[in-house]
Amino acid sequence: MYKSVLFAITIVSLFPLLAGAKTLSIQVQDQDKQPLENAVIWVEQSEEEFIASQPAKLQPFIMDQINKQFDPYVLAVPMNSDVMFPNSDSIKHHVYSFSAAKPFELKLYKGSNHQPLVFNKSGVVELGCNIHDWMLGYILVVQSHILATSDQNGLVTLEQTNNATELKVWHPRFENKQLPLTYTIDNSKTEQIITITQPLLPDLRQYRQTDKFDAYE
Repeated sequence: MYKSVLFAITIVSLFPLLAGAKTLSIQVQDQDKQPLENAVIWVEQSEEEFIASQPAKLQPFIMDQINKQFDPYVLAVPMNSDVMFPNSDSIKHHVYSFSAAKPFELKLYKGSNHQPLVFNKSGVVELGCNIHDWMLGYILVVQSHILATSDQNGLVTLEQTNNATELKVWHPRFENKQLPLTYTIDNSKTEQIITITQPLLPDLRQYRQTDKFDAYE
């Protein structure tokens, strides 16, 4: 389980909140004011709030494997979610995680022949492939049903934020991936810009290696 820190982030509110509105639109930027993809934003809920807001039926989340990459790169899920790991490639993968939040192993396989895994502990789950070393992905498990991940334009939309006063922010390029940032939200605004001012680590996905294991079919 992770803790959180309150630093290295600034926020600019753009527009006043409309009466009764419950949706918050956010643009996430890095320290150079460039859009930041794959940032997870959520409203931390108490145990009671989390249970009360549990959907009647929650479909399994999907962490696919496409073109020898995890897809999506970052998947954010509420605690107790089912996650499926289909392999859409024509070759086999061997998916694993050593993370404390969910250690597991899915040995060499293709297709969708594995049952969903339950992610019932909050924290960061780092994924790898035992065959293709460059494959890297993340599942962030949080105690919240109010969560979203920024797109390539750094945009996030959070629904049903109600009277939330704090937001959590996490990104795979944080130096300490176990520490999401925390900041106080001005809930009189509906649109805001978040600028993460701390330096980010390099994007490791650019260091893709040459595949030497195409024989695993």
